Amino acid sequence: MGLDMYLTARHYYGGKWRKKGEWNSKRGHTLSIGGNFAKNSNLNADNVYEISSEIAYWRKANAIHGWFVENCADGVDNCQPAYVTHEQLENLLELCKEVKRLLDEKKYDTAEGLLPPTQGFFFGQYDTSHEWYKEEVEETIDMLEEILSNHKDIVSKLEPTDLGVSYWYEASW
Repeated sequence: MGLDMYLTARHYYGGKWRKKGEWNSKRGHTLSIGGNFAKNSNLNADNVYEISSEIAYWRKANAIHGWFVENCADGVDNCQPAYVTHEQLENLLELCKEVKRLLDEKKYDTAEGLLPPTQGFFFGQYDTSHEWYKEEVEETIDMLEEILSNHKDIVSKLEPTDLGVSYWYEASW
């Protein structure tokens, strides 16, 4: 029980698309699906348009959760998925770097003003001078640097007609 937080990447695949009642494989459909799960779930590669993968996970990082709720979910904290732009991820990364700098200087009140803890049912500690807060900020920096680096690699390989990748935040508590 508690706050579990997920950032997922949704890779638009598109598969085949219909044109006047016929399937058109102009985009070069290459996805194959196999195994018992696919068979038991009656999955067909022709119907897959998006592939989701978890790219970041936090546990009880309530200040990070609060940032996503305020900046990506219009302040609504109801465990719903929230679309996250590439720019928002960059903004969170820069904010976390600034908060880490402030924590290193033991300016806890200033850090808390920038990235305040969010209270909730089993959301963890709320004291910004506690080591957990700094650890969550540092872990977020590491995860976002990797995600943003990977995003550049993905985008550079896309065809002009590809829609690419989108990011989504969701929490469970």
